[in-house]
Amino acid sequence: MRVDGCGYVGYAPPPQFDPLLAKVIAASSSSFASGHTSYVAAVDRLLRALDEFHVGGLATNLNQLKAILAHTAVRAADARTTLLAEHPDLLSPATGAGGNGALTLL
Repeated sequence: MRVDGCGYVGYAPPPQFDPLLAKVIAASSSSFASGHTSYVAAVDRLLRALDEFHVGGLATNLNQLKAILAHTAVRAADARTTLLAEHPDLLSPATGAGGNGALTLL
């Protein structure tokens, strides 16, 4: 796992744009992990990292990212550039633009 971030206590992102607060990168070095391909193992690691990732005080797209990664086309390595247009529910507020109450430093 690798996390590159720019956030710190007291950081206030400028309202003019949507900032990238952190980049989370997952990889898997094994060809098989629990019967999954290396790609699926990396996606699983990324989903777990996002489950454990918390940002307080800001709305995030963490739940949307998790919904996208859990989608069958993404897990099958068959996602196309049209995925979000074909499945707009993945970007709905119900899947989560809201922040959470926990706070962890990036």
